Parts: sequence; C-alpha cells; structure tokens
Amino acid sequence: MSKSENGNQWYTYVLAVVLLAAAVFLIYRNLTSSGGPSSKYFYNLETKELITLPVDTLSPHTLENGQVAVEALVQACGSCDSESDREIVYLMKYSDAAYELKNRYPEQVPIEEAGPLMRPDAQLISTPELAAKNVWYPLASPKGNQISQIAMGTCGDGTPKKVCLP
Repeated sequence: MSKSENGNQWYTYVLAVVLLAAAVFLIYRNLTSSGGPSSKYFYNLETKELITLPVDTLSPHTLENGQVAVEALVQACGSCDSESDREIVYLMKYSDAAYELKNRYPEQVPIEEAGPLMRPDAQLISTPELAAKNVWYPLASPKGNQISQIAMGTCGDGTPKKVCLP
C-alpha cells in the first residue's frame, strides 16, 4: 500500500468516526429533549374561552373549578399572536372508555387492554357550536371527517391557514 493510499484510508476512517459521533449526538439530543411545544390549547366548555394546559393533558380535562375543557385546534389567517385573527376550528376529546385507559396507562396502553382505543369512536370531534349542544361525533365517522376537513380551509388570499400553538 502506498503512502498516498494510507493517507486516504486514514482520512476516510476519521471522517467516518466524526460522522458517526455526530449522528450519535443528534440521536441522543432528540431522545433527551422534547423539542416540541410545552402546552396546547383547550376550550372551556362553560366559559367558551381558550386556555392553555400542559401538552400531556388528556381531553376532556376537569379544571380546578369543576368546569370541563377539551382540546382545541386553533388556526389563523393572520397572526397567531392576535386573538382577533385566531379561530377555533374544532374540538376533540377521548370517549369515556378511551380516556380511562389513557389515564390509567399514561406511557403506553398494554395491547391486551387497548380495545377501546381501537374503536372508531375512541376519539370524538365537535365544533364550539355543536359542543354547546353536547353534540359530538366519532372522528372516524362521515360527520367527524367532515368537521376535521374544516382545518383544510384556506385564507382569503388562497394560502393555507396556520395552525396556532400557545
């Protein structure tokens, strides 16, 4: 092997080690930090106001005052920081059986008990107007799909609406 070939081989090994170290670092960083939002929007069904709760809060959630809040998808055509630009597109919550399981097993529901989570009515969807009448549809139903499609709307200028996070 010539001196030039040894130099190229050494360079290749060093480059491979550096790339491997960078990949390990990135994987470690992604596994140890959430990187996502720390809170999400909820809609207080009694006061009809948006509130923020920790991202791991299950929906529906009973507040300290006994009122119930459900997860809300909020979008805007303008600034998400502007309350007047934000709109509540739809509300979501788990069915009672699915909520009970998710609450009992916050990390992962055992597969042998996951039946209620596999049902088409495990997640329910509504709009603020329908929720005021206590009308909820399974997300996996024609009506549920119709409500979820509202989020695909566009702004007046044809651009997609922005999803707003707290």
